[in-house]
Amino acid sequence: MRRMISFAALAGIAACATPGVDYEARLPANHLAAAEYRDVEVGGFSGPVGGWYSDRFEDMLASALLDGRPWFRLVSGPPADGALSGLYAGRISVDDVDEHSYEQTERKCVEWDGLFDCETRADVIELCVETRVDVSVYPELIDRATGEIIFGGRYSGSASDTECSDDPHHRSWRGRFSHAPRELIREALLDTLQPIRNDIAPRNARVRAPMVAEAIDPVARADPRFEQAVEAAKDGDALQACNMWSDLAGEFPNAPAVLHNRGACAEARGDYALAQKLYATAAELTVNYTQGDLDKSIRAINGSLARISERRFGESWIDQADGYIPLPVIDDEDVTLDEAADGEMEAES
Repeated sequence: MRRMISFAALAGIAACATPGVDYEARLPANHLAAAEYRDVEVGGFSGPVGGWYSDRFEDMLASALLDGRPWFRLVSGPPADGALSGLYAGRISVDDVDEHSYEQTERKCVEWDGLFDCETRADVIELCVETRVDVSVYPELIDRATGEIIFGGRYSGSASDTECSDDPHHRSWRGRFSHAPRELIREALLDTLQPIRNDIAPRNARVRAPMVAEAIDPVARADPRFEQAVEAAKDGDALQACNMWSDLAGEFPNAPAVLHNRGACAEARGDYALAQKLYATAAELTVNYTQGDLDKSIRAINGSLARISERRFGESWIDQADGYIPLPVIDDEDVTLDEAADGEMEAES
């Protein structure tokens, strides 16, 4: 599938040592079987603050969006015939509560002459107690019709807090937390929700199509326009950089880095098929060159080919799961911004 995106809609090119085009993409769930269960219900989570966590888990499901639309439907009651319907439940455990005490010296007012009027300041020894809590949650997705466990895992989180006092009775704090403070357990459990969300539902994310900054082909490397295109990318000028890669590809059709960087531009436009074709051709051409100092560029090209293959599979899965109808394909990869806008308006009409 090819989704046409004009350069005006790109997030831009990241200005850093390794240039690359940043763009918005749709990423599949890490656990595809769980994501297929769109009608879901949240049961109980056993363990400390289980009721509170069940509510937060339900909020996470309700706010899981793809392209601005909820992925899940929160349901209750018997599942509809033939429809996939799941129940999320699980347990919570406190894995460790670690207390560490230490002393520190603070300069404080020890005698006041009036409100906000300090008469005498002195160094005061404070005793501090730092408490760290480590937790784990074990959610499961259960098919409501068959009782089969579709998904499960362990997700960990941690939180800490420090209290200090110059009160001598503060020394009795040491060891007072025989059980983890509930507020710290809640804070630690919040760390688990985003990883679970990414595992069970697709999402929109800002991703990067990196460019190769060093030409592998010696003739292309000697052309000053290669370095100029790299600098344009580093400066954030996506349109100029990608136009230059297209021009260079016309003169150096067998230069791996040129083809790769042209593929990065196609990827950022949403033309994953063309990007994969260019990455694959670039990877095949690298066998003609001795590696050594070029290892980094060759690894980047091979990495891009693997990434775009995964990206195309993810898009295909999302389209099938979400009933997406692709826009008409625009074949000219060098389409201008005005032409791209016209194509998008025609597709919407």
